[in-house]
Amino acid sequence: MSYEREVLPVNVTPLHYDLQFEPNFKDFTFIGSTCIQLRVNDSTVDTISVNTLEIDYQSAKLNGEINYTDLSIDEDKQVAQFTFPKGKIASLIEGKNGDDATVTLDVKFKGILNDQMAGFYRAKYVDPKSGEVKYMATTQFEATDARRAFPCFDEPNLKATYAITLVSENNFTHLSNMDVKEETTNAEGKKVTLFNVTPKMSTYLVA
Repeated sequence: MSYEREVLPVNVTPLHYDLQFEPNFKDFTFIGSTCIQLRVNDSTVDTISVNTLEIDYQSAKLNGEINYTDLSIDEDKQVAQFTFPKGKIASLIEGKNGDDATVTLDVKFKGILNDQMAGFYRAKYVDPKSGEVKYMATTQFEATDARRAFPCFDEPNLKATYAITLVSENNFTHLSNMDVKEETTNAEGKKVTLFNVTPKMSTYLVA
């Protein structure tokens, strides 16, 4: 028996992701944002498709300013398609070629800290000192569960680099693929950790 594997359109290719996550342990959700730098391979196409699963979209903009005109989500194929004003992508890269012909897709979203050990999920443990039940937020993206945590091009051959930021209350420890570049406190008094940029890699290796 043979079947055709579902793949994303090739009109754009991801080069880099700026990702930010802030988990909420009261209702087991998280808010996130991503800015994906995309190389435009076909400027005649006015849509951008990404893999998605259990993601609630708050906003999506092209180059931080151009809103989409339509959003369609195919839950079976786990694909979200953003449609932008006709000709806008072409106008943004006019006169550019190759890796210089880029746009950004800026997305704000909300997700679930599920208990399925998939995507960005919650794990329960007992504090050995206090005996108190506590939770951590951790990830398992292999093979195609990065799409549960952020809209992405969740195919192993579509490698990109990643700059990851984590936000939480100060008592939490932040860990990711890379070492810490900068740690600050935001206006709400929460800890904000920016990690150094990863090597080029597949989505399932992001942690």
